[in-house]
Amino acid sequence: MGGMTGSSRGLTLRKKAKIWLKAIIAAAAVALLGLWLDRYAASVRGITDFVLALLAIGFAMYQFTDSAELKEASGEISGTVKAVAKASGEISGTVKAVAKVSAEVREMMPTRFVGAFPSNIEEIERLVRRASCKLKIMADVVGYGSYSRADKFHKYLVDLENLRQGRQPSVDIYLLVFDQHSREIVLRDQFREETWGKDIKGTDAFNRLFQLHSGRYVKAPDKYDDFIQILGNNHDHYERLLADVGVIIKKRPSPFPFFTWLRDDCEAMFSFFSRRPSTVGKIREITFSTKDGKLVETFDCIFDEVWNSKPSDFIGPAANETTG
Repeated sequence: MGGMTGSSRGLTLRKKAKIWLKAIIAAAAVALLGLWLDRYAASVRGITDFVLALLAIGFAMYQFTDSAELKEASGEISGTVKAVAKASGEISGTVKAVAKVSAEVREMMPTRFVGAFPSNIEEIERLVRRASCKLKIMADVVGYGSYSRADKFHKYLVDLENLRQGRQPSVDIYLLVFDQHSREIVLRDQFREETWGKDIKGTDAFNRLFQLHSGRYVKAPDKYDDFIQILGNNHDHYERLLADVGVIIKKRPSPFPFFTWLRDDCEAMFSFFSRRPSTVGKIREITFSTKDGKLVETFDCIFDEVWNSKPSDFIGPAANETTG
């Protein structure tokens, strides 16, 4: 509405000028034809030459005007492409800025969703690295995620060792896990015998596990019971590694009310999970992060209650030490 823009008016004037130019050229060509016919009408050969010359001139005029139009259109298209590219760059920059702000807002939220197992392991690892004084962990096994995300677990394990050996002063670490009987029940629940041939043996996770432990095992197991035994042996191996660097480990029968990773009394990650048979093949564990003081204090109190609830097997120094 509201009339033509300056750009549209300019384009219309250019088109009119081209039409008038073509008309003038055509009129001049007709006049030249008349003059030539008066002088050379008797010569058939001359008429033939003239017609060919006229056609050549006309074609040249057409090419000239057409190339001018194409050049103008090409310039307009090039300008449009540049404008679109500039707008795309601005949009991309805006999207990145929004993503950055969103991430910062998520970090500022006192309690937020982290992810489902095993994609939660990466953020758990980051929390572990932030510990500076004390770290409390309550999970089903020492090798949390060691099968499902073997690469991330290795970093997690190294981080725990570094907190004890690479820090001055070192970080106090308290690790609460299922006892051996409960651990086997959990392993057989997570890796069900009826899925052994289809969903476990020969999968990428299965092959990766035995590639990482190729020095400890001659070959991957062919039987389900041998597989469960090897998983248990791996967790025992991780326990010994951590105990050797001074991590205090206690074992308790299942179930735990939740899994948690608590650092320095100021931040926690906690997981809720389901062991019901109906959840097999579905998401069974989801993890949240919190810096809410009341929540962190509550999880810390529950951890201490489970830690001190019954006599248990200790691995590591200071068998009678409390978590403080």
